Amino acid sequence: MEVIRRSDERHPAKGLLAGAAAGLIAAWAMNQFQAAWSKASEQLKSGEQKSQSQNSQSHEREDKHEEKEDATMKAAGKLAQPALGRNLS
Repeated sequence: MEVIRRSDERHPAKGLLAGAAAGLIAAWAMNQFQAAWSKASEQLKSGEQKSQSQNSQSHEREDKHEEKEDATMKAAGKLAQPALGRNLS
C-alpha cells in the first residue's frame, strides 16, 4: 500500500490570493447587507406618522447623507489617516 504524503512547502501567493478573494466577497456581502438594512429602515420610517418637528427632519437629512457613503469607504477613510498620513480623496 502506497502512502501519499503532503508536501511541507508553503505557498504564500496562494494564501494571498485566497485572502484577497475572501476580502472582496466579504466587502460585497457587507455592502449588500447595508443596502438591505437601509431599504428596510426607510420603509419603516415612511410607514410611521409624519409628526416630527423641523429640527428632527433636518437631522434625518444629515443622517441620510452619511448613509450614502458605503461601509467599505468609511473604513478605508478611517484607516488611511494613520497608515498613509493623509485623507483619501
